[in-house]
Amino acid sequence: AGTLRRAALVALVTIPPFLGYLTITDSLYTAESTHPRGTLNRLLEHYEISGFPPSAVLLTECRVLFLYLGTIFAPWAVPPQLLRVMTVSPSLWDSVETTAAFLGVVTLLLAGCALIRRQPLVSFGILFFFLTLAPESTLIPQYLFFGYRPILPMAGLLGIVGYGLVSVWRWVEGRGMASLQFVCILFAGLVIGGVGSITWRQALKWEPLQFWREIFERLPPASANMEIQ
Repeated sequence: AGTLRRAALVALVTIPPFLGYLTITDSLYTAESTHPRGTLNRLLEHYEISGFPPSAVLLTECRVLFLYLGTIFAPWAVPPQLLRVMTVSPSLWDSVETTAAFLGVVTLLLAGCALIRRQPLVSFGILFFFLTLAPESTLIPQYLFFGYRPILPMAGLLGIVGYGLVSVWRWVEGRGMASLQFVCILFAGLVIGGVGSITWRQALKWEPLQFWREIFERLPPASANMEIQ
C-alpha cells in the first residue's frame, strides 16, 4: 500500500506537466512545420531517419550506459568527451561487449528493484540513473555522434557515492583509527584532484579545430552499423 501511495504521488507530480508539454507542442504545430504533427509521429520519423530498429537502439544504449559509468567513475581510463563516435549494435550477439553490457543493465535493474526495502537510497540512485537517462537515450536514435548526456542521471549515482562515503567514515570513526581517517581524507583528496586535472586537460582541447580533429581521428572503419545520416 505504501508503494502504491508513493507511486500515486509521483504520478500526481509528473503527469500534469507532461500533459501540459504535449498540449503546448501540439498547439505550436503549423503547416510550415518541418516535422510531422504529434510526438509519436516525430518519434517514428527519428527511427526512419536513423534506419535502425528499436532493438538495436536499446542494445546500443546498453553499451553507452557503461561508457557513461566508465567516464564518471574511471575518467583516467575513459576520458570525458562532449562527443564520441559510436557504432550501433544490431543484435544481442553482435559482440561480447554488447552481450555483457545488456546483461549488466539487466543485473543493475534487478539490483535496484531488490534493494528498495533494504537499501532505499541505493535503490533510488540506481533507478533514478536509468529512468532519467532512458527518454533522451531512446527518443532520438542517432549515434554516430552522441552528446555526453548523464548530467541529471549522475545525481542518483552521486547519492550512492555519498552514502558509501558516509558509511565508510562511520566505520572508521567507530574504531577510533585516526591514522586510517587521515588515509581516507588523503585518498579522497587525490581522487578529487585527479578528476579535476583530467577535466582541465580535456577542457584545453575544446577549441574548434582540436575538438573536431580528435573526433575525426577516432572514427571507426565504415560499416553497416554506422549511422549514415
